[in-house]
Amino acid sequence: DEKTFIEHTIESFKNFKNLIDCYYFIILQEQELEFNVSEQLNNMFPNINKKIIYLKDKTNGSAETLRQALIISDVKNNIISCDCDHYLTLDDYMYIIENKDPDVLLPMWEIDNVKNWSVVTLLNGKVIDISEKSIPATQGDIYGVIGCYYLKDVEHFLNTFNNYINISDYIKTILHKNILGVFCEEAHFYGDPERLKNFKNFLQKTSI
Repeated sequence: DEKTFIEHTIESFKNFKNLIDCYYFIILQEQELEFNVSEQLNNMFPNINKKIIYLKDKTNGSAETLRQALIISDVKNNIISCDCDHYLTLDDYMYIIENKDPDVLLPMWEIDNVKNWSVVTLLNGKVIDISEKSIPATQGDIYGVIGCYYLKDVEHFLNTFNNYINISDYIKTILHKNILGVFCEEAHFYGDPERLKNFKNFLQKTSI
């Protein structure tokens, strides 16, 4: 397989091009200077509408990264904030966004090691609790959250931001809203050495 990891990640959305206005790639200024990331992205994705957001410094977590990127981009609503270390099938995920009007939608997976996950309690399809790298105390079905968050109300996230480190920290403050979870039919991860090895073994046997 000759694809880069970011190409595999973007492949997750290949069936939903009509629903996506723009892809925003978030990188550090130093990464651009060292690796010329923008040119590589333009070469890899010549046919998608995209913008590259440059952050000056590393942030303290995913929530602050998202906050800074949203301020720069001026996007107001209906975003999917997706890490670049996984490939997902998103048919059910996108169906729920289109038809069930969630405030937040979280793709879920079975937990292997709780230290690798944001963890939710699910009851009747609704997320009723969330914790970072620990099991929530609330009773219900327990799943790991894959880092591909749909947020409907971006302005609320920005206006109520309170030094969150993880996006799950924000979600925990809005559990009274329509926070839904959906189990992915297929997911592959390549964000650490063990997962990368498993992904490479998978690619030797099949193709995505």
